[in-house]
Amino acid sequence: QLPDEREEILMKRTEKFTRVFLERKDLVMKYIYRRIGKTEEAEELTQEVFMAYYENMDFVDSDMIKPWLLTCCKNEIIDYFRKIERRKGFENIDAPEVEVHICSQDNAEYVVERLNREAFYTEVLTALRKKNESWYQIVWAVCVEELSQEEAAERLGISPEILRAKLYRARKYIRRKFKDKYDLL
Repeated sequence: QLPDEREEILMKRTEKFTRVFLERKDLVMKYIYRRIGKTEEAEELTQEVFMAYYENMDFVDSDMIKPWLLTCCKNEIIDYFRKIERRKGFENIDAPEVEVHICSQDNAEYVVERLNREAFYTEVLTALRKKNESWYQIVWAVCVEELSQEEAAERLGISPEILRAKLYRARKYIRRKFKDKYDLL
């Protein structure tokens, strides 16, 4: 590529990233803060989420940016709490031994299990979205964003009763369609 083409590509990536950052930074920050309750740590994890997005933005479809960011938030929050737990148990241990623990077989199995579970969740959400967009939005709000059913109903502009009925149908569909995989989780 010519230098001008590279500059144009870089400029387009920067513009896209800046747009997504400005549109979604408050959502990401609030999502993280609601779960950890510490402003400074939430800001730090928000930076980590957007750094990960910048590195992977070429592989994230534009209609999947929000779900991708929120999934990344969940992963960062899990890692944050895992680091806190590790520190509690390893306060007086030298760093090389900590590295051995972190890279243990159990941890590798956990990572593989987590990746398989995330792939399953993505498969379920994609199938749900194709089947019924309103079911997808409800499941996303209640199960992924962890809003109360009342909060989700208000956000989606429907009554809590309708939300509960649609959520029931969506879960029934998921259990029926993914029975073999669903039972394994």
